[in-house]
Amino acid sequence: MPALVGELAARWDLRAVESLGGGTSRVFRCLRRGVGQTVWLKVTPEAAIAEEEAEALSLWTGTSAVVNLPARDLTVGALLLEDVEPGQPVKRLGWRLPEVAVLLRDLRVNAPNPVGCSVLRPLADRIDFLSGLAERRLAAAEGSERFDPELLDRARTESLELCKSGPVGLVHGDLHSANVLMGPGGRMVAIDPRPAWGDPDFDAVDWVLG
Repeated sequence: MPALVGELAARWDLRAVESLGGGTSRVFRCLRRGVGQTVWLKVTPEAAIAEEEAEALSLWTGTSAVVNLPARDLTVGALLLEDVEPGQPVKRLGWRLPEVAVLLRDLRVNAPNPVGCSVLRPLADRIDFLSGLAERRLAAAEGSERFDPELLDRARTESLELCKSGPVGLVHGDLHSANVLMGPGGRMVAIDPRPAWGDPDFDAVDWVLG
């Protein structure tokens, strides 16, 4: 990893100053040489995740509700992300419903339609993944014998039915308060999408449940 970060930093004229953890990736705070501007280098070992995030951020280019992506190298799962100021996670600050409503509106209004040769999968795949994850976590949890597996099966079935009834647009797919930063002027900026093609209203439900 140090050699890869060094190679990317040299190519993009950056100086890496801080390493941060991440769920499926490593994130490095960098400064642009000569100007000192902060940018973020995100390296994701799973190529598909990096490709999906890069496509979604590119499709949302120009949308103030989503972080900008000035550069990428998908051969190594690297994304270069612009800084968001002041940039505190909304989870730490608290939030008000009108602010979230603006974010959801902007994501939906600017959600493009499916494009040819897209690497993004349908929302039904995301629901299957989340349902399977919930099932495994419940099975491993203490007291899991009290949980009725038929309830989860019914929730999965009804969620998949809802997928078929709504419009199809770009879905963030992992919208919760830890994946939203406070941006300039008090507006919210979404980061770290796990995107899919489906009903953008999924993000509203995701926020409530997250």
